[in-house]
Amino acid sequence: MKKLVCFIWIKLYITTSFAQQTVYWRNEASNGNWQNGGSPCAEIGTVPSQWWYLGFSPNNARNAPDCFDGSTTRHNLIIDNNSHVNMIINEKFYAIRSLTLQSTATSNRTFSGDPDNNSRGIAITTHITNEGPSGTDHTFNTFIAIDANPCTLVTSNGGATTIFNREIYGNTNNIYFGGNGTTEVNATISGTGSVYKIGNGTLIITGECTYSGTTTVEAGTLRLNRSGGGTLPNTANVTVNGGTLRISTNQTLNNLTIASGAQVEVDEGAVLEVTGTLSNSGTITLKASSSGVGQLIHNSTASGQVVTSQYITGLATEGRWIYLGSPTSSARLDSLIEGSATMVAANSNQGTIWNWDASNGQWSAPASISDNFVVGRGYVTWIGMNGSYGPFTRVLPGKIDVYGSVTSGASDFSISLTYGGTSPNDGWNLIANPWPATYDWNGQTIGSSHFNVWVYRDGSYKTFNTDGTGDPEARYWTPMQAGFVRRDNLGPSSISFERTRRITSQNILLSKPQSGKSEVNILVKNNSTDKEDNLYITFSQGGNEQYLLSEDAEKKMNTNNYPNIFTYREGRKLIINQLPELSGYRSEPVGFQGTQAGTYTISIKNKDNFDPSISVLLEDKIMNNFALLNNADYTFVHNPVNNPDRFVLHFNKSQIGTPEMEANKFNAWVYDGVAYIRGLEHLGQSTVKISDLSGRIIASYRIDIASGSTNEIVLPSLPKGVYLLSVESVAQSKTVKFIYY
Repeated sequence: MKKLVCFIWIKLYITTSFAQQTVYWRNEASNGNWQNGGSPCAEIGTVPSQWWYLGFSPNNARNAPDCFDGSTTRHNLIIDNNSHVNMIINEKFYAIRSLTLQSTATSNRTFSGDPDNNSRGIAITTHITNEGPSGTDHTFNTFIAIDANPCTLVTSNGGATTIFNREIYGNTNNIYFGGNGTTEVNATISGTGSVYKIGNGTLIITGECTYSGTTTVEAGTLRLNRSGGGTLPNTANVTVNGGTLRISTNQTLNNLTIASGAQVEVDEGAVLEVTGTLSNSGTITLKASSSGVGQLIHNSTASGQVVTSQYITGLATEGRWIYLGSPTSSARLDSLIEGSATMVAANSNQGTIWNWDASNGQWSAPASISDNFVVGRGYVTWIGMNGSYGPFTRVLPGKIDVYGSVTSGASDFSISLTYGGTSPNDGWNLIANPWPATYDWNGQTIGSSHFNVWVYRDGSYKTFNTDGTGDPEARYWTPMQAGFVRRDNLGPSSISFERTRRITSQNILLSKPQSGKSEVNILVKNNSTDKEDNLYITFSQGGNEQYLLSEDAEKKMNTNNYPNIFTYREGRKLIINQLPELSGYRSEPVGFQGTQAGTYTISIKNKDNFDPSISVLLEDKIMNNFALLNNADYTFVHNPVNNPDRFVLHFNKSQIGTPEMEANKFNAWVYDGVAYIRGLEHLGQSTVKISDLSGRIIASYRIDIASGSTNEIVLPSLPKGVYLLSVESVAQSKTVKFIYY
């Protein structure tokens, strides 16, 4: 509105008619203000306050470029020199037809305005041209208004960079960005018109655009790179007829149309989401590097070529097994091969690619490396060197690709589960993420039951229960990730990858057990190699003493010199053990195995989220040591020949003063070396005994238990361990366990 008032004011006060002129920058002027006092529209023949002249004679002065002649014709402004490279756009919106920065203007130039006053800037009708050579930056720190349709920002015959750091008001007009150089828009593009990328150069937009028209890429590269994502509105419709649309941060679009020969690239760490129709006759490339992978979420049947990638870390002399799958059924197994690497499908120790035969519970080689991937099924392949043999699949580090039409996003993707094999391999199924996007298992159920998923990471199995218990590394499956699920002889017969669980970001903080569960995450680490393993024990009202497939997760033993820590249930080794609610004292035997001798440390990993009312005492049966893990980690020396049943975890709910035992007539508990007996009724003279687990009495006391009063008994100094507190009265007698440390 302010711009319009300014232009009307000018038109009312200019009565002399002038033809459209080419106005050159007056390079001998004394300063850089576009208006330097005086009348904003000094007429020809007068001494102007502005620095403009016609032709090449400095004596042929003319009014400022914002002045309209009688026919409201704007003028073409040309800057052909390196004077006053810091120019001040003061007083008003300067209305010009075009602005050309000629190839002789080789110094970096900045056009500055008042950032708090959007009635001052440059209004153009045809184009801004930057003819400067590569290495020249011309920066507009002032508002730009587009006053005609169409208008081109920027035409260029050189390789210079043009930078816009203030809002571009498109109004109702279409804006074309062209040229061979780079154009950066670090602010909003507004209006109801459309934006077109033409020319072979690159347009980078880092601002949050609000224009409501369409976006079309005809040539060159349009890069969407707003920090935090959302460069274009979520309702934007984009067409790529040629050139490349590059997504560098998360971007949601309504419809995306890609013509034959056109490209869309999604940078590593970015997610492109298309909520409407994805029509792809070109190629979408999801990039990958050590910093992440590019991802695609779509809700329609997607045709055309999509390249999905994963990055495998490691040294050139190394190799490892990688569990993977493909979101496209048209990809061949040998499409993973890079360069001169090889791949072998053979049911022998020569085989380098395998799938899992769930019906027999064993590994099986594909018939040929020319077989296509089965979407939703997992494979394991050796990548890198194997001693002096190789490379297989590719040399590490680097990315692997599969390409073809990806899974339809119009519905969930269901995978059948097979029960077969013999214990301990019965019921295992190797499945793979069918989407070219990260999948979040948290909260998913089959029927009303949660379940476990296992993923393999360079020798270590990570396990997650969909109720929120377990390792967040197994919760999120990136594109091409494969892992195990397990069923029993009763089912389930299938599992669905639900399209609503595709996500644009991972939030590890959400990986907490369901409300009402107390989780203890025990971590063991090899102090020399930093290789580690985790054990998860939960206490809740819904927990069970029996092994349940929907709650408890069996331990898949780690390899590659990773340690193994686990508990036991019904003869099974468990990595997730979900137990009934803790209301006092409980002990759980803990197994530990490690192929490497050395020093290890056991600790509570989740102390920040850990229930402080639970004390965790670790007993080392070999060294006869006790360590309260709430306060300090425990370090020990391990030899692979040691008995794996070395440790016991003692849990006590009473260590912060919670009653150890609820009774009708009294409560009794122990905290910080003091026994507390509180009478709920009058019991009179009673006996209190402290004994060890063998029954040997260590101390005995006589107290009077009165209703509403609490007796405190300071216990004698004892070796660390588990003891019994017995209270005997005529009316009632009870014995409880407690831990002394």
